[in-house]
Formats: sequence, C-alpha cells, structure tokens
Amino acid sequence: MVMVMVDDATNRAMEGLSVDLIAAQSPQAKGRVERINGTLQDRLLKAMRLEGISDIEQANDYLAKTFLADFNRRYMRVEAQSADRHLAKPKELNEVLSWEEERVVQRDWTVKWKNKQYQLNRRHESLRLVDKTITVRLLHDESLQMVYRGKKLKRKELSAEAPRVREAEKKPEPKKRQVPAVNHPWRRMGRANAQKA
Repeated sequence: MVMVMVDDATNRAMEGLSVDLIAAQSPQAKGRVERINGTLQDRLLKAMRLEGISDIEQANDYLAKTFLADFNRRYMRVEAQSADRHLAKPKELNEVLSWEEERVVQRDWTVKWKNKQYQLNRRHESLRLVDKTITVRLLHDESLQMVYRGKKLKRKELSAEAPRVREAEKKPEPKKRQVPAVNHPWRRMGRANAQKA
C-alpha cells in the first residue's frame, strides 16, 4: 500500500488507472511509512559510506545491484494470495498521466493558455463552445490537447503580432449627423440660421 498526499491531479490520474487511494487516517499508519523510510535512508547512507561511494552513478549502481537485493532478502514477506490482481494498462496512459487545466472559450472562439492564444476550428460549431469550459491537457511529451466532454478539439496557435478583437471590444461606428428637413419647425424659428453663423 502506498500512502501519498492527494491533490486533484492525483485523484484524476488514480481514477483513470482504476486505483483506489487509501489515505493514512491514523498516526500509526503514518508512523509505519515514516519508519520504513527512515530505515531505508539510515541503512543506505551508512552502507554507502562503508563502501566509500561518493557520486551518484556509483550510488545508483550499488542501490540496484547490492543494497535492494539484500534488503528484500531480509525483509520481504510472501504474499497471502498469489493471484495477480493487476489491471490492464489504459489505452491512453499518456493522457491519464497528463497535466490538465480548465479554460473558458471566448466569444471569438479563442482559448488562452500559458500566455498563448489558440483559435478553435469552426468544425466544432455544433458544440456551441462559446463561454463553455474546456480542458487543456499537457501531455508528457509536451504536446497539447484541448478536450470538451471527451471530444478532442482541433485548433491552431495565433501569432502574437495579430491579436484577435472580440466582438464586444470593437468600437462602434460614429453616428452620421442628421440635418433637419427644409420645412422643419426648427428652421422656421431661425435657429438653423443662428447655428450656421
């Protein structure tokens, strides 16, 4: 059993892997983990000092070939049930173990993420994505996916030189000046002549 600090990304990844997290709710369970970590750290450091190991390459070699084999021989226990309970690896393991953030689609069909702006493809118009929240997924290989309800969205990155203007931010056109008709009462009162002067 592995005990870890849990956050939203960990919860999502564990669900994708069909793994149930069992939190250490008691001081006794936390103490057991700390004791084994302390044992490993204490014995490993002392053993490396006795062997005269002083760099990372030698330490990794010693850990893999000597220390872990001896530690497992001394402390390993035979499992109560020998049946293999491992599940099959998910098809999209790279997506399950990715970093995800939510973003809102703007009125001009753009999404901002990490100081970059992406234009969503118009083929997704049937999804009515304006003002909807989508998931931006950064994969382990640094590639990017945008997903809405399990559907991967096509997009292109916009250049910084040509920012898009949202409809709401467009300046209204100036109103044309209306000139009153010749027979308008305002003209008969002489105000129109005074205005011209």
